[in-house]
Amino acid sequence: MRFFPTENPYPLLRHFDFLSTDYSSIFFDYLLLDRPIVFFPFDLETFVRNSRALRYPYDEVTPGPKARDFEEWLLQLSRVREEGPRWGGN
Repeated sequence: MRFFPTENPYPLLRHFDFLSTDYSSIFFDYLLLDRPIVFFPFDLETFVRNSRALRYPYDEVTPGPKARDFEEWLLQLSRVREEGPRWGGN
């Protein structure tokens, strides 16, 4: 079952109140909407060590909060919901 009729997520970004992502560059496009982004690089060290090196330091190029585990991710998502679309928390 597919939620959306396309595999290209970019035209759909404007329909979402926030974005949660790990390493995807989609956040660069979502920044244009000036809406919250919660990063969830739960396996950052393993990803860099075993998959591929990052071109730039992750924490320097990703604005906003980063959740390193599931509990922190849920907390950040709750903050987004409570504080609304103009939230810019760290």
